[in-house]
Amino acid sequence: SESDDSEYNPADDIPSSDESEPDSELDQDTRRSQPAIQTRNTASLRANLQDNLAAKVKMVLLYMDGVGLDLPILLDAISWGDPACTQDAKIRYERSALLNSAELPGILRRWWKPPRPRGSHRVRPKGAKAAMQDFAFHCSQEVLELELETAADIFKSPVGPDVTEAELTGTSFPKLIEAVKKVAPNLWRVLMELARSPTQQKRNPKKTPAMVSLESCFIISNSPPSLKTVIVIIALFEYTRSHHRGRLQKLFSIYFKFKGLSAKGFDTLHAIGLTMSGSWTNDSVSRISEAAMKDMRELMDKFPWLMSYDNVLIAFRIFSQRIDKKTLHGNGTAATVYIKRSATPMPPITNRLLQECRIEGLRNPLSAFDIMEIAEVSEPRRRSHIIFTVLNILLQAPEFDLESHPKHDHPLFQRPASVLELLCGLDHITLQFLLGTVDIPEAAYEDNSRLITEWLRQLKLDGKELQKKIGLERVMAWIGDQLTVDRLRNLFRFRAEDDNSFERLDWLVVPAGWLHISMAFANSIHKQHLGTSKGRGLSAAFDQLQRKGLQSSKTQGPFFHDLNETLHIIAEAQVRELWLVVGKVTNLADLR
Repeated sequence: SESDDSEYNPADDIPSSDESEPDSELDQDTRRSQPAIQTRNTASLRANLQDNLAAKVKMVLLYMDGVGLDLPILLDAISWGDPACTQDAKIRYERSALLNSAELPGILRRWWKPPRPRGSHRVRPKGAKAAMQDFAFHCSQEVLELELETAADIFKSPVGPDVTEAELTGTSFPKLIEAVKKVAPNLWRVLMELARSPTQQKRNPKKTPAMVSLESCFIISNSPPSLKTVIVIIALFEYTRSHHRGRLQKLFSIYFKFKGLSAKGFDTLHAIGLTMSGSWTNDSVSRISEAAMKDMRELMDKFPWLMSYDNVLIAFRIFSQRIDKKTLHGNGTAATVYIKRSATPMPPITNRLLQECRIEGLRNPLSAFDIMEIAEVSEPRRRSHIIFTVLNILLQAPEFDLESHPKHDHPLFQRPASVLELLCGLDHITLQFLLGTVDIPEAAYEDNSRLITEWLRQLKLDGKELQKKIGLERVMAWIGDQLTVDRLRNLFRFRAEDDNSFERLDWLVVPAGWLHISMAFANSIHKQHLGTSKGRGLSAAFDQLQRKGLQSSKTQGPFFHDLNETLHIIAEAQVRELWLVVGKVTNLADLR
């Protein structure tokens, strides 16, 4: 009864002497470490049973009838249903024997689903199915709710302006999973089993929802697809219990925002608890942007930096179109600032030295002889790298198998020293900061002039004193594609007679648009050496390599990337063929 259960003290079941049985139902570690005496006794009795088990059971039941007991009363009394039975040593012993026995799981399973005789077509007995399912529901609910509350801290995020770079990038899905599995093992096990049917487990046992990461959810790859469902379900449960437990929801919101999810999409995902609201996301992105811009300006005062910008096309979608409200494509410009913390800051005199160098360049421009002389001076450095490039194509061939070569670590096989090697490591990582995208196209010179003013405004370099300092002491490198470079260089020429060095853009350095130059060079090679499918040109190589979309330079998509990759493959194949000719062998392995 409830009164008896409320008065029962579990400590009363703990034996007071070594002669009493260990109460393994309360001491789980002891039960797991070694079999209790009751368990060993039950095993011994079962081993000595004869074929007349039914007769013995019937005799016990008849005796119970004689003393006015039946099986329900007996089990209730043994199971803490009576204070005297709770304290009696013999009853305690038998209770522990039952609860610690290996037979108990089978007993409960048969109570829930009684077996039928083999070949029987009669309806299966109901047993205690209804009562046990009701009990299992309430028991599971209590256990899983407790584990959900225990795991709450894992999904909590700081209250307030909590969306920082450290908060977003500090989420490790493997660590998150291990933490949840540790504090909520039953919840994890239930959801894992529900995520896969028995048929799936048999068909693909390696497909286990035991590992996941954010990339497998939305960004990361190389993880089984089923566990993302498990971790997201737990995150949804936690978020529905408290909006303070929205660690993953906030992470997903920022991710979807920068993937271009519409406001309607945010409303839908927020309604099902997968993301935060659209307004929260917009406010958070604004906070992230403001914090990043503040950090960027502080770093710009300490370290060298450069900037790039290019045009962008943004689709503004309208879901309920009107005459004055239609879907359109905006043509704007986006910029990025790059900061190198390991670079040496340039002294203020660099500005004056740059102007003097430009004056000298105008008076004595580079001639063809000067370029040839520069090439001759650099020939020794370039020659060693060219030789290694040709040799490395052979060394990397699978047939050559450099790793198994007896002299694979010979100095001749090592890459020559770099001419000007870039440093690497955490202290040498180039930091990137996005400026605010502006509704100014990059079409005309006037647009680029407005962009210069806009970028300086966003960088907080638009005051008169700062402009004076820029014109006299600063040197800034702005990079872009060839169109951007041409526009800026022509602006530099147009302003050559302006009043001061800031207006004349004397402080601006515009490197060549190497990307477009490389693309133009690749297109030139494509045009000159394409040939036909039956000839010896690139077209025949494209067909042999089964590279689609490279027959015409007008192909939309990553044409330059595919062409560049294919040209390198063709060059490597030709060099390896030349190795066979020069070495007078038929297999590269013979050159070992």
